[in-house]
Amino acid sequence: MQTEAATQQTVAVESGAEALLATLVELGVRYIFANLGTDYPAIVEALAKARATGRRVPEVIICQHEIVAVSAAQAYAQLTHEPQAVFVHVDVGTANMGGTIHNVARSRTPLFIFAGQTPWTTRGELHGSRTNPIQFAQDVPDQASIVRQYVKWAYEIKTPANIRQVVERAFQIAVADPPGPVYLMAAREPLAAPVNSRAAAPRRGSTVPAPSVPHDEALRTAAEWLLAAERPLILTSYLGRHPGAVEALVALAERLALPVLEVSAYYLNFPRDHELHLGTRAAAFLPEADLVFVIDSDVPWLPAVTGPRPDARIIHLDIDTIKARIPLADIPADLRLEGHSELALRRLLALLPPTLNGSTRERVEARRAWARQQHAQVWQQHAAQALPSNGQITAALLASALGRVLPEDAVFLDETVSNAAATLFLTQQRRPGTYFGSGGSALGWGVGAALGAKLAARDRDVVLAVGDGSYVFGVPTAAYWAARRYQLPFLTVIYNNVGWAAVKHATLDQYPEGYAQRLNDFTASFAPPSDLGLVAASAGAYTERVTAPEALEDALRRGLEETRRGRAAVLDVAITPI
Repeated sequence: MQTEAATQQTVAVESGAEALLATLVELGVRYIFANLGTDYPAIVEALAKARATGRRVPEVIICQHEIVAVSAAQAYAQLTHEPQAVFVHVDVGTANMGGTIHNVARSRTPLFIFAGQTPWTTRGELHGSRTNPIQFAQDVPDQASIVRQYVKWAYEIKTPANIRQVVERAFQIAVADPPGPVYLMAAREPLAAPVNSRAAAPRRGSTVPAPSVPHDEALRTAAEWLLAAERPLILTSYLGRHPGAVEALVALAERLALPVLEVSAYYLNFPRDHELHLGTRAAAFLPEADLVFVIDSDVPWLPAVTGPRPDARIIHLDIDTIKARIPLADIPADLRLEGHSELALRRLLALLPPTLNGSTRERVEARRAWARQQHAQVWQQHAAQALPSNGQITAALLASALGRVLPEDAVFLDETVSNAAATLFLTQQRRPGTYFGSGGSALGWGVGAALGAKLAARDRDVVLAVGDGSYVFGVPTAAYWAARRYQLPFLTVIYNNVGWAAVKHATLDQYPEGYAQRLNDFTASFAPPSDLGLVAASAGAYTERVTAPEALEDALRRGLEETRRGRAAVLDVAITPI
């Protein structure tokens, strides 16, 4: 991680809180997504002092709920590839982050999470001692245990003397591959304590190991297997977190006619309109594949449902092929290549022969023709679903309309869950950095993420597609308040099927002929539905309810126009109910 510290003069600071903020600036942090509490007086004072004296500090984005704070910071980091900071208060604020910390961990997003801690002293022994009854209630035995399963590192500031060193260490761990969240705590006393001298500046230069590349011998083996395969497949989920890797994958796929599937994708990994893109359903193609190339994926297929044929060769390229943070992972492989996917793919391309011999060329062109045919069939299957059903809007119809309306450079955030397969394929994004998901399974990421995405990309349209259940989980009251306060307008399109379709589908998978199926009783309905746009309207957002297929595309265009005028917009779209 290269910082500005090498060229900056160290700033004189007077307290631990000032040292903390100065270090964040030196490490390149532009924003603090904050939900503060009674543990933050020294930081509040340091912020006010900095503003009054002209000292540079990160801009604070006040978030009325921690779910919004973490999701916004996550999306900002996903778009910019810059680690950001989230401030929460003591044990309750840490717990209030809820499943968002799971999303950050599973998406490999570098995040610096700072939490207050109940004061150490009770009788005024030190400045910052306990002065409120809640500070006794918030004194828990192991605050960091709330998040320890999800963070790469957890620590506590014990003295202001080495705050710079500790914070730099936190960022070093957060951004090192595989990246992820870190958690640092501090009580009021060290934050308020004086720093008696100019704290040491962070070390010069990069503090993170250079990206690694698999050995050439292993890459040559991979190249030989790819050239020899009759029916190869590439499966990927998050290769697109390195935008340059998308270009490298396209070059490799086109050179060898390698079909690509995006499975559980939360980045754009391959252009969705490309003739080699075969959609998202690995089960439709895996049983016939004689070579499977897994690149940057935690769950490329579900072994209980499908898998490669027994004699298929499997290559796994990832920064972490063992998945040590998942206690029971299940990705068999004949060849494991650990390293940076973009660099590895570019080296693999360089190791291919400059020209293909006759039999290899014939094999490559045969599978290119096969892949084109399969791409057309996948498109036709989705397009058949993108029609009204009994006068109602289907999820596929909504996704297809979004694909026609979205500008090519729009930032599209997808939290449609059970409708994600159709949304991913039919919206037809083709540029890296235009499609994002949460990376995990904690619902409620979307509205906060849209806030952070707009902050990172003010000059681009930001559009969120979200299920009605996920929308409610995301604390929209807090998100749209922040959108108005910080002038971050985005368009929200709610896939409103009046319930949890994922619950229904999971029950049907396990009990296809059970009582729930026979009685259509899945304990998942939201009937009677709420007016989901009202909470956004209370913060000044434009809202519209859409029920007719013929009105859909015009409504989407109106929503986008409202955001371009500076106003958040919410379209509550009634789709086929569960």
